[in-house]
Amino acid sequence: MIYRDLDLHPRLLAGLGSLADESPTPVQEQALPPILEGRDVLVIAPRADGERLVSVLPILQHTLFGARGRIQAVVLTPTQELAETIISAIQKLGKHTRVRSLALCDGPIPAQLQALQDGVEVIIACPARLLEHLNRGSLDLSRAELLVLEDLDRFCDMGFLPDLWRILKATPAQHQTLLFSTTDNEDLRKTARTLLREPITVQVGDVAATHPIAHRFYSVEAEYKTEALLTLLDAGEIPAEAALIFCETRFRARRLGEKLKHAGYATAILTDELSPKRRNIAIEGFRQKISKMIVTTDIAAQGLDVTPITTIINFDMPESVETYLHRSGRAAYSKSPSTALTLVTPEDNEIAEAITLELGERPYFRTLPHESI
Repeated sequence: MIYRDLDLHPRLLAGLGSLADESPTPVQEQALPPILEGRDVLVIAPRADGERLVSVLPILQHTLFGARGRIQAVVLTPTQELAETIISAIQKLGKHTRVRSLALCDGPIPAQLQALQDGVEVIIACPARLLEHLNRGSLDLSRAELLVLEDLDRFCDMGFLPDLWRILKATPAQHQTLLFSTTDNEDLRKTARTLLREPITVQVGDVAATHPIAHRFYSVEAEYKTEALLTLLDAGEIPAEAALIFCETRFRARRLGEKLKHAGYATAILTDELSPKRRNIAIEGFRQKISKMIVTTDIAAQGLDVTPITTIINFDMPESVETYLHRSGRAAYSKSPSTALTLVTPEDNEIAEAITLELGERPYFRTLPHESI
């Protein structure tokens, strides 16, 4: 079997170039035929660049036969970096088509509004920004006939499922759904069963395993939080590497980041006012291990894909259980044991108890006396 045997549109074959006469990978060979037939499919396989064709080719094939100027396909990703990878593949393979695609993650809203008004056929989005457009009334998904969820396992672990259900309400009752995951577990299968109709499941290769996250709470007075964090880092109780530190505001993130740098810790500061260039520099520095920690906010971290993250530090307690799960879920894919550490002030006790109930387990809890800080 070669790609040319899949009865793809001639413009897609042109986009494939010499690859059209080559054999698909095992997961492509098993998944593409039922997907192109319009079946709902769950694909469980290791992530690799070649596997991106499993979703990109059907998206382009579908939109080539649909009406122009309206959204026909929606791709949801948990991270901005994955969205950029997918839209790049769509643009490359669809260079001989007139299919227009738009990424909705971060970036200026006015430019996105103008692109939506001009008309696009494919949306690649992170949940938060997509919901923002739905709430504005600037996005119409009522005729989107193809829904693709990339990294379903991360959607589950990062607490995005409530957002997903809200998005699904804006789509037609009858549509084709494709789910992709790099891990396999019962929770994921249960979620897939609620999303898919008479699905085909394709599982190929050794899938990664997610690791349970150890949750640790440290009780401290609010005015001693910075000193407490530095004490724990200096003592080695909190690993000073591969860590994502969350603050409530950009001001607090900048201030904490500068204090960590002054204390000798290689730290990147990632806040929402950074330009795309400066954001990419901060992220790449972390990936290259030039920076060992990133101090950020929930807004700035939306769509952030940096791995491996082994430690999540909640310098400021999140406002909701859902946000706590979003944060801690980012460490689920580390190959090493991962930990979510939270500094808990007396004002945080109520939300800390709610998180404990949601976790179904009592986190390790330690009170830090002032004299030890």
